[in-house]
Amino acid sequence: PIKNIKFMTDMMREEGAENDLIDMIDQSAEQASDIFEDFLDFIKEIPVQKKPVDLNKITLEAIDQAKCLEGCGCISIQAYMPDGLIVPGDESKLRRVISNLVNNAADVLFDNKVQNPFVHISGWVEEKNLMLAICDNGPGIPQDIIGTLFDPFVTKNKKNGTGLGLAIVKQYINAHGGRISVSNNKGAVFTICLPLA
Repeated sequence: PIKNIKFMTDMMREEGAENDLIDMIDQSAEQASDIFEDFLDFIKEIPVQKKPVDLNKITLEAIDQAKCLEGCGCISIQAYMPDGLIVPGDESKLRRVISNLVNNAADVLFDNKVQNPFVHISGWVEEKNLMLAICDNGPGIPQDIIGTLFDPFVTKNKKNGTGLGLAIVKQYINAHGGRISVSNNKGAVFTICLPLA
């Protein structure tokens, strides 16, 4: 039923109805749908089907998606990765991991009105692992939640969110046999380690 709301508002527009309320209905329906999908993803724990994934490609897709978010026009989002970073994994889930982390960083930078805001995404190979770091120049993770940040329903000072985003990120990374950690270093730093074999 939630998915049908967009179809109904599109029909309203075709019949000549056009106002801010219809746009707000669309946005609310999209948020409700995202929350529902988050809950489903979290409880299902579907095993990943691994295929070669081009990390550069999905990172650029995540950046393009983030640039469409409110307030992201003034945020510099850059990727620093060598060509040909291929990892065995589920492309959709890994893209969602990167998107979630980049979008969270952008939200924090925008909400805190950080001067000269940036999000940097770095990738490299270390021994038999692919490493990915996503860092920003925001206020960092509050000390009172940094130890439980990947637990379900942990959130702080976020306007929109279920508190499941980072729990799902960790679930996806664990399903790939990897690990994720977070630290503060002039902003938040999320570091992902994924096995290359």
